[in-house]
Amino acid sequence: MATTKAAFPPLPKTLLIISLKMYFSPDRTLAYLRDLLSPANKIVLPMNRTRLLLALIPDFLTIYPCAQIIKNWAAGFQNPSDFDPEPPFLLGAQDCFWEPAGAYTGEVSPASLRSLGVRLVELGHAERRALFAETDEQIARKAAAAVDQGLIPLVCIGEVTAPGPIASEAVGLAVRECAGQMRAVLGAIPAAAPVIFAG
Repeated sequence: MATTKAAFPPLPKTLLIISLKMYFSPDRTLAYLRDLLSPANKIVLPMNRTRLLLALIPDFLTIYPCAQIIKNWAAGFQNPSDFDPEPPFLLGAQDCFWEPAGAYTGEVSPASLRSLGVRLVELGHAERRALFAETDEQIARKAAAAVDQGLIPLVCIGEVTAPGPIASEAVGLAVRECAGQMRAVLGAIPAAAPVIFAG
């Protein structure tokens, strides 16, 4: 198990995480973010940070402009301590690679994501497991790389084998598969590092 000195944002008990996948155009993504951060939307306020944390996970093309919108939004608050230690809104990414740099065409470094203000990275989604044959070992490596950069891994878990007709057997299979996915990640990151498992 690795160790890290990275600082992580504190997590409240309630998280509302919105992954846009590949549904929105860049213009629609930015308009959606502006709507979320609108003063009329009372969810994203500093005083709510300990009760609710909202996170947006856009596509890679819009991470930088989203980060700029969030930065400008945060600058509009009069009291800098409103964001001590973290703002009530986090920016996420839909994936990352396990290396910090190198000749990995098409991949995205967790260090680069962190430099743009990303604090959360979604890993191991069922679509990526099915379409790109991502394995538990690869997802664990990505989680470790994310943690090394102070990113919180949001690890998607779920059964990968089609369930049979007997419910009790299907549930047992799902539990075994999910437990294996969780063990792989927990074995790769420091015990003190935050991780979110989502099914």
